[in-house]
Amino acid sequence: MIKKRLNKNVFSMFKKYNSSYICFDENKQNLKKFCNIKNIELRKNVHTNKTEIFIDDKVLLTNRKNVFSLKSEDLCLLIKLEILRNKSNMDVLKTPITLCVNNLIDFINLKEQNLLPKNYDNKYDNKGDHFNYHNYINNNKKERILYFFEKERTLMEKKIYENFINDLIFYINNNEEHAFNMHKNSLHDIKKTIHLPNCLNYINKYHINNLYEEQKYIYNKFINLFERIHNIKLNTANHFETPEQNFDVQEKIQKLIKNMNNSEIFLFYKCTQYLNSFIFTYLFLNRYINYKDVYRYCNLEYIYQFFKWGYVYDVNIMKDANTLLMLSTLRLINKMIT
Repeated sequence: MIKKRLNKNVFSMFKKYNSSYICFDENKQNLKKFCNIKNIELRKNVHTNKTEIFIDDKVLLTNRKNVFSLKSEDLCLLIKLEILRNKSNMDVLKTPITLCVNNLIDFINLKEQNLLPKNYDNKYDNKGDHFNYHNYINNNKKERILYFFEKERTLMEKKIYENFINDLIFYINNNEEHAFNMHKNSLHDIKKTIHLPNCLNYINKYHINNLYEEQKYIYNKFINLFERIHNIKLNTANHFETPEQNFDVQEKIQKLIKNMNNSEIFLFYKCTQYLNSFIFTYLFLNRYINYKDVYRYCNLEYIYQFFKWGYVYDVNIMKDANTLLMLSTLRLINKMIT
């Protein structure tokens, strides 16, 4: 209900001030509008000091009808190029940067649009184009929208912390007999060669002859790195029981999550959905690990299995390609806005 009312108000606002707009959403009729694009301009809004995107003089809006407005002009340029490259056959799934930024803007604007000043004048530094924004949300609606935002953010914080508590990096199979059997069988089992396109080859010259030893080496290496960065001591799982972290560790991680700004919390949450690891997500977004390596480290058992039994190209290649594309997109956006 809140979303519908907000969208209605935004449409009314643009209509009232005779402003043209084009929306980025999955509606097929709407996507057809992108086929006849002649020109895309990036215009600096001198009031907000952000760059906005205009398609044939129509301001680009997100799915929730927020303005595509970013401090990073370079990121706007990437969105422009992505739209131009796909305009003849527009598909939101083929524009990962635009799609991710769309969702990010819609999330942070739940809170930020409550702060629009009255009689806000949005002026551009080229062509003299301008249109006025008015305070179109009354106090009751502001409170409801703010409540919705806080609820969304709190849910993300909770999910991220749960991801830390159950981090895959804590679970190393320490069954020595199982490890011995894997080592014994590895010589004749792990012989398959996987040929992947260069653009998504995250296993180039990489083989896992012993899953236990590989997990132990990789997981301990990055647990130690994370411990040094934050000056903490982490507990790992014993026989697959969820490890209980010391109180000072819990407190420090919760504070780390709480101190993330709205853009950071959104990107971090999205990344954990692909990696299922708080620690690997942190190291990845803070540029300790590249996107192909982090995907490999978070999928050691998955990789071991397809080296052993074979790679189902029709299934696995789509999963790998989509995940690697989103990880590289999240890393790029995080780098450009932080």
